[in-house]
Amino acid sequence: MEQCWTIQEIRPIKVTVKENVLGTGVTVTVEPMLMTYQTFNRLRDNCPVGDHANEVQGSCYDYQNGECSFYAPTKQDLAVWKEKYKDIISW
Repeated sequence: MEQCWTIQEIRPIKVTVKENVLGTGVTVTVEPMLMTYQTFNRLRDNCPVGDHANEVQGSCYDYQNGECSFYAPTKQDLAVWKEKYKDIISW
């Protein structure tokens, strides 16, 4: 029998921010089982592409444990994203 689980979000969702070793970008990670795939898609789908591709983008979502991450090219992009979604995420 296949096991199923449901994530019960408690907002704002606590995230962890780490600057990459070159100092050129920032990775935002969410602990397992804290963010639903629907919320991940909301945050990811609202990320601009094309001329505005320098803003925060969804990197991956692990369906096995509900862990996900986002990437921001600059701290300024991250600050704009954080303000836009302050009702959903915090750190």
